[in-house]
Amino acid sequence: MKKLLGLILSAALLMGVLAGCSGTPAENSGTSTPPVSDAGTTDASDKTNEAEWPRTYTDARGKEITLEKKPERIAVTTWMITENLLALETPPIASDTVETISEWGSMQSYFKKYQIEDLGQDHLSINLEKLVATNPDLILATTVNKKIYDQLEKIAPVIVLDAGSLFDDWQASVREISKIVGEETAAETFINKVLGEAEQGKAEVKALGDVTVSFARAWKKEFTLYSEQQLILFYDKENGLGLSSPLNWPTERSTLSLEAFSEFDPDYIFMSGADQEFMDELSGNSVWNALTAVKNGRVFSIDLSALTGGPLAMQYGVQTVLGALTK
Repeated sequence: MKKLLGLILSAALLMGVLAGCSGTPAENSGTSTPPVSDAGTTDASDKTNEAEWPRTYTDARGKEITLEKKPERIAVTTWMITENLLALETPPIASDTVETISEWGSMQSYFKKYQIEDLGQDHLSINLEKLVATNPDLILATTVNKKIYDQLEKIAPVIVLDAGSLFDDWQASVREISKIVGEETAAETFINKVLGEAEQGKAEVKALGDVTVSFARAWKKEFTLYSEQQLILFYDKENGLGLSSPLNWPTERSTLSLEAFSEFDPDYIFMSGADQEFMDELSGNSVWNALTAVKNGRVFSIDLSALTGGPLAMQYGVQTVLGALTK
């Protein structure tokens, strides 16, 4: 439990620190360009370009890194990149927080298929000895690893991604990382699959009628509310499930007391992080018991990994939410 709480705090801190990062993923993460040739740009729909090596990538530092061939032993310093690589079926050989994320619903099946070395429970304190032992041919780091860039570059070529952009747009993130590893077609296949699942589920959501759905994380007797923008695939009326949040729902992540949360009175509540002690306290609380979702038995536990904003989180979240709403 302590390790899980540590990771939650780490992720929350990272997202909070990076909330002020500006620019789109394309602007911040870098660009990928094959050597000058008749082929032109790295169009994700162009299978020919996937096979073009060497290719040069300009990372978040503005540094150009030339990869002579497709990387085969990729190590990463943060689980956010790991999630994107798994979506591309291109697992890293090493990552941080493996002990924790391997138990997450969104990634569990991948860790049963792939052996990934654990570099420690904190992306800010990577186990460099273990990293060296894995003999990577490429290291994918983020801007939060600035203090160890030099140490990482003594081990293998390093490409730095903008950490804030990894949370901005799950489609843009998986596409950007696919350019580095030469899996552009895999990125489009994955994106289309997830969007297709959301599109199919939209009709089931519509059949529920005019209901509101909320997502919150229980933390120290308070509720951290997820905005529609954070869970865009859940709420997008055109390209997502088309859920509706309660009236005046916060447009940014917000932490509120139970009394403040109760004012939204959603028809459905999906909650992560609530242990048995927390739920026992709520069960005896009159404010909680007066909520519409509680009275109608429409409060569902949801794995934190469905709410992190990454590509596998979006896919797992769509499947989990649909399963609960339609049962």
